[in-house]
Amino acid sequence: MTPPGGIVRLRLSSTLAVDTGDGARSGRELGSRKARTLLALLASARGRPVATDRIVAALWRDAPPADPAANVATLVSRVRRTLGAGLVVGRPGAYALGGAWSLDLVEAEQWLAEAAGRLAAGEHALAESAAAAALELLGAETALLDEADDDWVLQVRRDVDALRRAARHRRVAALLTLDPATAVRVATDGTRADAYDERAVRDLMRALAADGRAAAALSAYDELARTLREDLGTDPDRATSDLHLALLRETDAGGDTAPSLPRPRGEAPEVLLVGRAEEVALFRSAWEGVVSASEADLVLVVGEGGIGKTRLLDAVADLGTTTGGQVLRGRCHPAERSLFLQPFVDALRPALAGLQHDQLAATLRGHEAAWVSLVADLAAVVPDAPPPPADPDLQRRATYDAVAAALRRLSATRPLVLVLDDLQDAGAATVDLLGYLARQLASSRVLLVGAVRSEDQAVAERLGDRARRVQLGPLGPEAVAALAAAAGLGPRGRQVMARTAGHTLSVVECLRALGSGDTGVPASLSQGVLARVDGLGPECRSVVQAGAVLRRRLDARLLAGLAEVSEVAATRHGEELTRAGLFVRSGAVYEFTNDLFQECVYAALPEAVAAAYHRRAADLTSDRPEVMAAHAHAVGDDARAAQGWLLAGEEALRRAAVEDARTLVERCLAVPGLAAETRARALLVRGRVHEAGMSWSAAIEDIDAALAWARSIGERRLELAALRARGGDAAVGAQLSADELLGPLEDGVRLAAELGDRRAEADFASRLTVLEASRLRLADASLRAGRVLARARASGSQDGVVLALDCLKTVAWYLGDAPALDAAVRELEPLLRERHDAWLLQWVVFESAFVPAARDDWDEARALLDDALELNRRSGFPAYAGYLQAYGGWLARLAGDLDDARRLGRVAVEATSAVDHPWWHSWAAGLLAATLVETGEEAEAEAVARTGLAALSGTARPGRLLCASTLAAITGELVRGATDALAEVDCPPGRAWVLGADAYLLLAGAARARGDDEEATRLLTPLREATAGSWPSIRRRVEAVDGTARQSASSTSRAARAAPSGGTGR
Repeated sequence: MTPPGGIVRLRLSSTLAVDTGDGARSGRELGSRKARTLLALLASARGRPVATDRIVAALWRDAPPADPAANVATLVSRVRRTLGAGLVVGRPGAYALGGAWSLDLVEAEQWLAEAAGRLAAGEHALAESAAAAALELLGAETALLDEADDDWVLQVRRDVDALRRAARHRRVAALLTLDPATAVRVATDGTRADAYDERAVRDLMRALAADGRAAAALSAYDELARTLREDLGTDPDRATSDLHLALLRETDAGGDTAPSLPRPRGEAPEVLLVGRAEEVALFRSAWEGVVSASEADLVLVVGEGGIGKTRLLDAVADLGTTTGGQVLRGRCHPAERSLFLQPFVDALRPALAGLQHDQLAATLRGHEAAWVSLVADLAAVVPDAPPPPADPDLQRRATYDAVAAALRRLSATRPLVLVLDDLQDAGAATVDLLGYLARQLASSRVLLVGAVRSEDQAVAERLGDRARRVQLGPLGPEAVAALAAAAGLGPRGRQVMARTAGHTLSVVECLRALGSGDTGVPASLSQGVLARVDGLGPECRSVVQAGAVLRRRLDARLLAGLAEVSEVAATRHGEELTRAGLFVRSGAVYEFTNDLFQECVYAALPEAVAAAYHRRAADLTSDRPEVMAAHAHAVGDDARAAQGWLLAGEEALRRAAVEDARTLVERCLAVPGLAAETRARALLVRGRVHEAGMSWSAAIEDIDAALAWARSIGERRLELAALRARGGDAAVGAQLSADELLGPLEDGVRLAAELGDRRAEADFASRLTVLEASRLRLADASLRAGRVLARARASGSQDGVVLALDCLKTVAWYLGDAPALDAAVRELEPLLRERHDAWLLQWVVFESAFVPAARDDWDEARALLDDALELNRRSGFPAYAGYLQAYGGWLARLAGDLDDARRLGRVAVEATSAVDHPWWHSWAAGLLAATLVETGEEAEAEAVARTGLAALSGTARPGRLLCASTLAAITGELVRGATDALAEVDCPPGRAWVLGADAYLLLAGAARARGDDEEATRLLTPLREATAGSWPSIRRRVEAVDGTARQSASSTSRAARAAPSGGTGR
C-alpha cells in the first residue's frame, strides 16, 4: 500500500532503491557500494536491530579493517547525510532502521493479506486489484542483483520469489470468474518463472479449464509430469494429480486453499465507522463496481458541518488503498477561485511526481500545453510544450481533457479513487470538471467522491444527475451509546445524546471532555472547543487565534507574522496544537481539524482583535490578491478589496476559470464609489467572460462602458485595450456592421501609433487585415499588410514583424499566391517556433501546405496538413480542426481523390457549428457542397449548402458565397446574388480568390448551362490569369469549363474530374 507523504520508501525486490519524497534514487546516488550494502542489510531486517559484528561480516567478509566499528559508524554517517538523519539509528552494539519508513516487501504482504480476505468474502474484483498491485510493486527483476550471494541476500530473493508466487496465485484465483483469458496469461508467467512450481501449474490448469480449453489444461499436466520424471525422477504431488483426475472426469476442479499470510505487525485492523454501516456498504459496492466493471462513478456526500463527512471520505480512501487502488486527495479552500482547478492540482501532483520520466511523459502525452499551464513545474519535464490557447473556452476544454486523460491513463494499471473535500468552497470550474469527468471516464476504473455541506445546494444542483447523493445525518442513540462505551463512559451515553442530538463532532468533543476529567457535559461544541483553547499558553493561544483568522492553509511563516512570534515558535505551537487535536498537518501547512473548530475560535475573538488580525493579514497576503481581498473586506477596506478581486478575476480569466472570474469581478464592481480605472478594467474582464459564453450583446455593452470610463479619465493604455476588445470576436458574434466592427480597430491603429506602441499597432492592423480578407477585400488587405510590415521592420519591433508577417501570409493564402506565401512562411515559422507560439504556428504550417499544392505536389501538401492537425490537437484548439479538415478535403479533390475529399468534408462539417462556429461552418459546408456536386450527389450538396447559408456572421462571407454558388449551379437559385458577390471580390491586379476557386467554376458552369458563354468567360478570366503559372489542377478545371459549351453544372464538374492530372492520380 502506498505510504503517506513524509515516509522513506525502500525497495529490495530489484536493485536497492530509496525514495525520500523527491523521486527514487539507486546506485551511486545512494553512496558507495558498502553504504548501499549496509542499507540493504538493515532494510532486510525490517526494523529489527542488526548487530555490528554481522554488519562487519556482510561488508568485509574475511578481511575486516583495523577498526571495523568505526568504519561502520562512518558509513552510517554517510547514509544519514544522503537520506536523512533519522533513517538509521544506533542501538547498543547494533544499528536499525528508524523514523518513518516503508518496505516494498511489507507493502506486498499487506496487499496479499487483503487479497486473501477479499477472496474469502467472494469479492473477486477487489481481490484481483490487490493482488495485481502486489505484483506490480514486486516487478520481475532479481532482488538485490548487484549484491553478493550471501545468506541474507539469498533469503531476500527467496522472500521476493515467494511473494510473487503468492500474488500470481491469488490473482489467478480472482480472475477465474472475472477474466479467464487474463488468468491464463498470469498463470503462464508463473510456470515460466519456475517450471517445477506445481501450484503454478495447477493455477494454469484451472485457468485453461475456465477459459474453455480443457485439452490445453490436460497438456499442461502432461508437460509437468514429463519434466518432473526426466529432471527429478518424481511424479506430480497428490493435489496436482487429483486436479488432473477431476479434469479427466469433467468434474469440479475445486481450488487450492491459499495459506494465510499473517497480518504484518503494526497494521491497523479495519476501522469500523460507528453508525455509518449503510454508507460504508454503499461505497464498498461502488468501489467494487468500479474495479470489476471498469465504469466510473461519482458519489457526493452531503451533510452539515461536523457531521462526519471527512471521516467517511477517510474510510473510502482506506478502502481504495487496502485493495490495491491509487488514492488521490484534494481539498477546496475559500479565496482560491483564481487558482484554476487547484484542488485537482493538489490531488494529482503527488501521483505525477511519483512517476518515472517516461511514465510521466506518457501520462501527459497529447496534453502537454494544458498540463504546463496547470502545473508550472512540469515545464522542466516537457520543455517544448506550447502555450495554452488564448481563448478561455478552448483553454478550459483543453485542461478538462488533459485531466481526464491523465486519470484514464493512471487508472489503466490500478483502479483509482479521487476524493475532493469541502466542495462548498470550490470554484465553478472545479465542480464543472468533476461533472465532466463523471461522463468522460465512463469506461475507466475511477471512483470520484466529493463532500459538500448540506446548506450549499449549488454544488449538488450543478452536478445534477451525474452524481449519486449520500445524505449524512446525525448518529442514532445506539451509535452514541457505542461510542460512549468504547470511551469507557457508557453511563453518560444518554446524557451526551440528549445534549448533542447525535451531531458527530459534538459527540466526539463531549466524550473527549468527559474523558479528560471534566465533570459535566459541555453545553455546546463551541464551549468544549473554547475550553481547550483557554487551556493553552498565551503565545500558543495567539497562534490558534491567528489561524482562525486565516482559516485554511496555515503556513508557519504566515502564522508567525500574524501572531508576531518567530517562525520556529509558530511551528512549535503548530505541533502542540496538532497534539491537542485542534490542528492537523497537511503537507507543509497546518489545517484546523474541523472547520467548526475554526468557526468557534473565530466567533469568540473580540471584534477589535479580529479587525487588527485582518488588517495585518491583508498586508501579509498581498501576493495572493483573492485572499488579501477577503481580509480587506472583513475590515471594511473595500477599495483595497476591490483591487484584490480585480487582480484575482484577471488571473482567473487568464487561467480559463471563466465563471469564477465573473464572480470575482462582480464583487469588485459591486463596491460603492469604485475608482474609474478599476471599474473599466473590471468591465473589460466581465466583457471577456460574456464573450467566452457567447453572450455577445452583454459583452459589447461592458466593453463600450469600459471604453467610456477609460476615455473619461484619459487612460489611453486602457482605452487601447478597450478598443482591441471592441474589434474582437464579440463584435463579430453580435453581427455588428462593417463600420461598427472596423471603426474601433482603425481608432486603435491611430492611438497605438501616437503612443509609439509598434506591437499594438501591428496587432490592430493584423486584426483589420484578417477582417478585410474575410470580407474578400483582398487588395486593401494586401496593401495594409505591406505597410504594417514596413513600419514594424523600421521600428525594430520583432513582435510587430511577427504580426505583420502573419497578415501578409493570410492575404497570400486567400489569393493562392504561392511565392508570396512561401516567402512569408519561411521567415515566420522559425520565429514562431522560437517563441513556442502554438496559436499562430498551426496556421503557418497549415497554410504552408498550399505552397506544394500550387505545383500539384500532393504528398508534401498532405504531410504538412497532417502536421498542422497534430499541432492543432496538441495545442488545444479543437474548434479549428474542422476548418483545417475542410481544406484537407479540398486538396484531396484537387488531387483526384474524391472519396477522401467527401470523407474529410463530412468530418469537417460535423466538427463545426453554424451557431458556435459560423465562419468555419459556412466555409466547410461550401467546400463539401462543391465536392458533392463533383461526385454527382446533388441532393446532399443542396442540403449542405443551405446549412452553410444559415451562418449569419459577417465574417462568414467567403463560405456563404461558396454555398450560394453551389445552389446557383444546382437549382438556379441565387444566381444574380452570387454572381454580384463574386464580382465584388476585390483582388490585386492579376490575382483572384484562388482558395475560393469553386465559386468561379460553379458560377461559370451555371452560366454555360444556360447558354451565357460571355458571362462564363468573364467569371473565369480572373481565375485563369491568377493560375497562369501555378495551380495546374485548377487550371485544368478552368479549361474544362471554358471549353465545354452548354453543359449542366454536374457535367461540367465531371469533365473537370476526367481531365488528366499531374498529381497522384488516386
